[in-house]
Amino acid sequence: PEVQIAILTRRINDLNAPLKNSCEYYTVTWNAYSYLSDLMKKIYLILPILAGIMFGSGGVFVRTLTQNGIDSATLLFLRFSIATLPIVIAILLTDRKLFRIDLSELPLFIVCGICIVGLNLCYNEAINTVPLSLAAVLLSLAPIYVLIIEILLFQIYLYYLLLGLLQVLDGLLLYIFL
Repeated sequence: PEVQIAILTRRINDLNAPLKNSCEYYTVTWNAYSYLSDLMKKIYLILPILAGIMFGSGGVFVRTLTQNGIDSATLLFLRFSIATLPIVIAILLTDRKLFRIDLSELPLFIVCGICIVGLNLCYNEAINTVPLSLAAVLLSLAPIYVLIIEILLFQIYLYYLLLGLLQVLDGLLLYIFL
């Protein structure tokens, strides 16, 4: 790993020479982190734009693939499988301890998984039946339901709920009338 970091940063002249002591190892590692940090500072503004483009283009793909005979469940399975594969590979390469879960949290994982699958199935059906902009607006109403569930499960103060609800409705009204 030290040689790979050295190649990445291009700050060590002789890559074939072994590292002499731990101080040199930390210098090489720090240079690599510094390089990656500088790189992230340059591209962090692009990431939300890419996320918006990918989210917005999802409806076009869902409609096109549904018209060509792929049902919503198959489409959802393919999308989750394609997304899961790089995440699993990244976790295997970095920290395998992230796969360990506490068995007491297993029911929460199952409920969250069912909710995510249900949300995406409903969103796919909405994309196929209503205009894409309306489907996106309906999906944007999800925070309202989250706020209501928070009151029931976690006894959140009503003030925060109403403040959040007003912000969601304000954004929805801006979207509809502008």
